[in-house]
Parts: sequence; structure tokens; C-alpha cells
Amino acid sequence: MIELKKPSANFIARNTDLLISYMRLLKLNCGVLLGDSVRVFYDAPNDKSDPVEIANIPFEEDNTDGTKLLDVIKHDGFTQQRLVEYCENRLRLIDARRNADRIVEMICGDAGHDFIAETVRKAILEENSEEIADLVMDAMLFSAKRKDLPHAILHKKRLASRPLPPSMRLEDKITTESILGTQTKKLRA
Repeated sequence: MIELKKPSANFIARNTDLLISYMRLLKLNCGVLLGDSVRVFYDAPNDKSDPVEIANIPFEEDNTDGTKLLDVIKHDGFTQQRLVEYCENRLRLIDARRNADRIVEMICGDAGHDFIAETVRKAILEENSEEIADLVMDAMLFSAKRKDLPHAILHKKRLASRPLPPSMRLEDKITTESILGTQTKKLRA
């Protein structure tokens, strides 16, 4: 399903709602809203929640996301399976970015100091005594700050409007302990 709007028209939620109602009425899993950008929506089979926006591609020269989408939907070589794979891959990317953001927020937040200190202390203790680890830790203060990356900011704005349905979310809880195990292994290498 492709919904066309004037290229100069700004995005409004009503346009999305209309596309989603068409998708439901026609029982389609994928919808594209063309206006000031290309917005792709996906409704996972057997999922009762609203379709999710999986891509918001601005009209720019040499846009890699646009090229990938065109490779999937071009007439010669198009298959439903390729379209579903594209949509599922985009959902995984969205979920990975959300999980990464959650971890960054935890590390940059109040728990970040303790997390970094625990990780460093454990790494020091692998090759040093408790006394040396205590002396080092007493002399250190740890903090973390988020980089100002455009992709982190852009994807947050894009994805904030519609949450992922439960069947598309990673169920793993991100905890200091689960991250700590991974970080300690990396420090050993």
C-alpha cells in the first residue's frame, strides 16, 4: 500500500492514521507514505498492535537507506519474502538501537559511576591485589557522557511516536550485571 501526499506537505499524524486504516482494511503488512519523506510502516503478522514506522527516509542524493528500500521494492526482482526480510531487519535495528540507548542512559545516569567503577575495579583485581585496587579506586572519579551523534538523536525522534509491539521487543532485561559480564570479558582481551 502506497499513500501519496504532496511533496511539500508536512507530515501530520492523520496521514499515518489513514495509511494504517488502509493497511488494516486491505490486510496488508507493509505500507509506504510518500510526502516530504518516505515513511515505511510494518504490521507484523499475528500481532494485534498498530503498525510500526520502520523507516523515515528523507529525499537526499545517495541516501543509503533509500537505495536499500528501492532494491527491495523495484519491479524486477521483487518478492514478498524480500520485503518481509527488509521489514524484519529494520525492526531488529530499531530494537538494537533502543537497547543501546537504554544502556547508554543507564551508564550516563546515576548508576553509571558505580557501573564504571565496578568494571574498572574488577579489571584491576584480575592482575593486582585488593590493596592496589582500593588505592586506585580512591584516587579516581568516573563519569560518562553521551556523544552528540545525529543518528542517536534522529532515531529517537522517529521512533518515539509509536512503541514496538511486545512480540517485536527483546525480552532481555539490561542490568549492570549483564553488561558487566560483557565489559569484563572485553577488558581482558
